[in-house]
Amino acid sequence: MIVPRGAFHTFVTPTGGKLLFVSAPAGNEQLFEELGSLGPNPTPEQLAEVDERFGTTRLPGDEGRPWSHLRDAAR
Repeated sequence: MIVPRGAFHTFVTPTGGKLLFVSAPAGNEQLFEELGSLGPNPTPEQLAEVDERFGTTRLPGDEGRPWSHLRDAAR
């Protein structure tokens, strides 16, 4: 999958599996390490802190999004 720079996107797995993510140019691997260290149920405050440090924009809510049924099935 190729995601153009600046494009909004998400990655979801219904089983909580592992993901091999390759990014070019390099530099955002620390973002994913920090998000992973927050565990499966991070608080909004924890996410906001990481977003602020890395300059990411979290999309509002996921109700009705095409991937929300995968998240719900994994719970």
